[in-house]
Amino acid sequence: MPSGPGCPTVPAHVNWQEARSVENFKAGCFALRQGHINAAASRLYYAIYLLSWSILESNAVRPSDLQADEKHRWLHGTLAAQSGKVAGYLKFSRQDAEDFHRAYKALESQRVQADYGEGGAQRPIVARERDRLEKIVERAFGYR
Repeated sequence: MPSGPGCPTVPAHVNWQEARSVENFKAGCFALRQGHINAAASRLYYAIYLLSWSILESNAVRPSDLQADEKHRWLHGTLAAQSGKVAGYLKFSRQDAEDFHRAYKALESQRVQADYGEGGAQRPIVARERDRLEKIVERAFGYR
């Protein structure tokens, strides 16, 4: 995947959630540029989902509802409910925290529409949230 605007470069020292978050962000940007809106919505949602998981894990926060195999995997609803905690760990301002929560919820909604809705995801919403997510990725992981 090419580097450039909206495509951060991943340093070698990152955890797997962080690396996959950036990989999904890059894939989402690429899909959006190619006009694949549903694929973009899905990849961008997983970018913010994995970003949240990475931040919580790096602060020793584990999900309260373990999977049957007792692995630490976050369920979508459980992780979404932690957006305020994620924003706190990132030391976001009140406005940045609200933007993070809005981006998470909007991308979650667009992913569901992309995967299950007859009309699919909406390009203006996905594009807006991609722009918002770019700033979040940069702030969370400290690189572009």
